[in-house]
Amino acid sequence: MIKVTLLTAVLMSALFSTAQDTTKTTKISEYYIGLSNIVPLDISLKYKRQLKNNTFFKIGLINLSARTSATLPMSPTQYPSSHYAYSAGIEFGLEFRKQTTEKLTFFHGPNVSFRYSKNVLRQDDPALPVEQGERSSQGYSARIPYTLGFLFQLNEHFFLSTEINPGLLVSVSEVDYGPNSFSNSTSTSASFNFSNNSSFLSIAYRL
Repeated sequence: MIKVTLLTAVLMSALFSTAQDTTKTTKISEYYIGLSNIVPLDISLKYKRQLKNNTFFKIGLINLSARTSATLPMSPTQYPSSHYAYSAGIEFGLEFRKQTTEKLTFFHGPNVSFRYSKNVLRQDDPALPVEQGERSSQGYSARIPYTLGFLFQLNEHFFLSTEINPGLLVSVSEVDYGPNSFSNSTSTSASFNFSNNSSFLSIAYRL
């Protein structure tokens, strides 16, 4: 009888330990919507997935922005003009976390991001061919930032996040005044800067 009791206790203990291990292996998933700029509105959408312990993989769409405007002539010698611009990018990287208080977590990690942007200004001057009444510029950039930030727990599922992203930036800019213009140009630059372009303030939902 004593042997059966001991065997039962051992089996129950093993089952309980297995259940605990299964719980521990459940990976955390988080969804973020972030704000990088208010005017013009610039947002980001990110997904983060726990790899192990305090290590996360993240991927997201960044610098999502679009705006348009129009100017009406104030005198007969002027012509209407319109302007539109948009940008979009992608980011992925690793994130390492350290809980500093019950509700506050510090995170950091390397990333790689790519961004594309375009601006177009069009003037409706009937004396000019359509292609010469348009001026456009577009830019391509790649960054290797290192994110530093904090995650604050609001409740079981919702969090607030803020971060900065110092890193190396390489960008290419192209300006186009029209197919027959000698003012068209292309420039390349590299710099190290601090940027919040991937999200200054975010709200996160954890499953």
